[in-house]
Amino acid sequence: MTDTFPRLLGDVGGTNARFGWQASAHTGIDHVLVLPCAAHETLEAAIRTYLELKNLPMPQAAALGIANPITGDEIRMTNHHWSFSISDMRRNLGLAQLNVINDFTALALALPSIPPENLVQVGGTVAQAFAPKALIGPGTGLGVSGL
Repeated sequence: MTDTFPRLLGDVGGTNARFGWQASAHTGIDHVLVLPCAAHETLEAAIRTYLELKNLPMPQAAALGIANPITGDEIRMTNHHWSFSISDMRRNLGLAQLNVINDFTALALALPSIPPENLVQVGGTVAQAFAPKALIGPGTGLGVSGL
């Protein structure tokens, strides 16, 4: 993602959509809110509800991790009824940039930035610094990824 701010950040699963806000490169993520997916007809509606509830303007950019394979512009969620076109949503929301990736791909990309004291080694005796890392987590389904 470029240096476009403010940014809407989201983690979209089959049960809940979690949103946060990053105002600038020098701020953390705030205005975090969890919305039930079932309460919104579309992901775009959930985003608009989040912005309204938090009294935030439409951002310049958004990045969403979604519990679904991302193989092109058209997304049809496997664990919820939402479907959308990434390019149409970007236009409809007036965003300069919209990045959508698989939620566990997003988590795997974050692994190198996690402090060692927050990691759990499974098996072996001593972790190798540049060895592959695995990520497994339950949600509405079971997510897995590696790096």
